[in-house]
Amino acid sequence: MKLNLILAATLTFLILGVYYFIELPERELQNRSYEIENIFSYNKDDVISSFKTSNLDVVKNGEKFFITSENKFADEKKINTTLEFLQNIRARRMIEGEIDEAKFFTNKEIFFTFKFSNGNEITYTIGNKLDYADEFYLQISDKTVTKTVIAYNSMPGIILDGNTDMQYNKLLALLKLTNKELIISQNP
Repeated sequence: MKLNLILAATLTFLILGVYYFIELPERELQNRSYEIENIFSYNKDDVISSFKTSNLDVVKNGEKFFITSENKFADEKKINTTLEFLQNIRARRMIEGEIDEAKFFTNKEIFFTFKFSNGNEITYTIGNKLDYADEFYLQISDKTVTKTVIAYNSMPGIILDGNTDMQYNKLLALLKLTNKELIISQNP
């Protein structure tokens, strides 16, 4: 009887230990992974009211995008291609604590900002590419918090080897588009 009691107590402690040391950290990791993947999403009811980079300032006017500085409509196909590419950026992992921004974000002019119809604004600042992978540093800022992540673009592309700069360079090229490159017509 005493042996059964000792075995039952040992089994209980083993089950609690497995739960505490294996199951709980695994759940926390899943929750963190969900949070990282969703860091780039916004409420589906929100409508983008404007989009801005260091070279580009586009406002949504009804159903079309309008370049305010040029007083002309933007090429819808180019805007959609840009937005689709940006929509495929995903976080690999979140960086905890302070980082040396001067080292990882050498050009703060490489950014894009979305303004939404509800007044929210999110700015994404592109950092340096990692030397060993097709990933890069990304800083996400809104009115309340700034987070830094290691990000990549999940859009399928031609991958020549495991360490290509193609997606990163395409992202930089899209963010360097100017107002004049997106014009399709005169005033509506």
